Amino acid sequence: MTLASTVLLTDQIQRLADFYAALLQKAPTWYRDDYAAFDTPGSTLALFTVAGHDEYIRQGAAVGGENRSMKIEFEVSDIRTTYERLREHEEPYDWVRSPPADMPWDTRIVVLRYPDDHLVELYEPLGDQGQ
Repeated sequence: MTLASTVLLTDQIQRLADFYAALLQKAPTWYRDDYAAFDTPGSTLALFTVAGHDEYIRQGAAVGGENRSMKIEFEVSDIRTTYERLREHEEPYDWVRSPPADMPWDTRIVVLRYPDDHLVELYEPLGDQGQ
């Protein structure tokens, strides 16, 4: 079994598309007005409006922005450069929740909160070559 994609259901698709476009430094592919996707190495991150999703699945099956118990993680090669780049975008969204911090499990992380109030963690493996 292979994890092929993660789909985020939202009532704010343009804000999420803007957030992930800035984070991933690429534009999404818009398949419809209510469905966009970012192809990343290994999987796809898709955005779908709750209303669009309800057309295909039972109405009310999902509520945008209601799940604060998950976090999406992205590995980056240089966390400090990524952190500085994202701080330039912070004003309209107030994304950055923590500066780079070293964790005991040999990673350096930055935590963001995106427009639907979910967490995104960026991490850089440290190991022997870090620090």
